[in-house]
Amino acid sequence: MDSALNSIMAFFFLLAGIVCIQRPRQLLAWLLAYFTRAGLLQEGPPGWAQGSGIILFIRILGFLSLLNFTMHLAYLLR
Repeated sequence: MDSALNSIMAFFFLLAGIVCIQRPRQLLAWLLAYFTRAGLLQEGPPGWAQGSGIILFIRILGFLSLLNFTMHLAYLLR
């Protein structure tokens, strides 16, 4: 059970890392659309969404997800 759960978690960390690194702008657009549909944004996109810092932040999260994938993989292969 432990190795099956670790395998599933490793796969999803790998998937999240790839998406965050390769498609940060589409991920940001999806996030802003979700906030708009949920009623959290009434007057347009906030200031934090218009700079390049948020794209860098999403890519850093992707890198950390890939790092977590390698840690799960190392745990499985030990």
